[in-house]
Amino acid sequence: MEMYDNNPTAQPKRSFLLWFLAICTMVNAGASIFTYLIYMFFPQVMQQSMEVMRNMPMFNNEQYRQVLDLYLSIQSWQYGLLLMAEIAIFAGALIMLWKLKPVGLHLYIVGQMALFCVQNFVIGGLMRSTWDSILWTVLIIVLYYLEVRQWKTQTEQVGDTDSEEENPEEED
Repeated sequence: MEMYDNNPTAQPKRSFLLWFLAICTMVNAGASIFTYLIYMFFPQVMQQSMEVMRNMPMFNNEQYRQVLDLYLSIQSWQYGLLLMAEIAIFAGALIMLWKLKPVGLHLYIVGQMALFCVQNFVIGGLMRSTWDSILWTVLIIVLYYLEVRQWKTQTEQVGDTDSEEENPEEED
């Protein structure tokens, strides 16, 4: 009796789409985490940078000024909520890429829902989600879901071949 099986455990392969989605997600969430940390713990730095931006010619538009005023009006606890949502999104993408576990998709979806709720119901104003951002988010969730479904079919196929090898049918 062998102690070790010659067949490696059924581990699905990482597709290019998964690499692309997860890396883009982690870069975006990482930048947001860094930004929200600075805004949350160093509000004076944020106020100084917003004042500098107001005096720049490229931000001499009323819409940009409204956005700058919005960022100054957000309280630190609201940045904390945004931060937690982005951490969930980052962790979900990392778990999907590194561990290839469906729980990463669930964590990613929870993070996206939390981010949507904070932006639309807690902060509001110009921070509200637009239809195009909602559609992009849904598209990315669907693409992640298709990846997770692909993992399940890969592991089921490997599981089926393993059970056939263990119990070969006898021929007469």
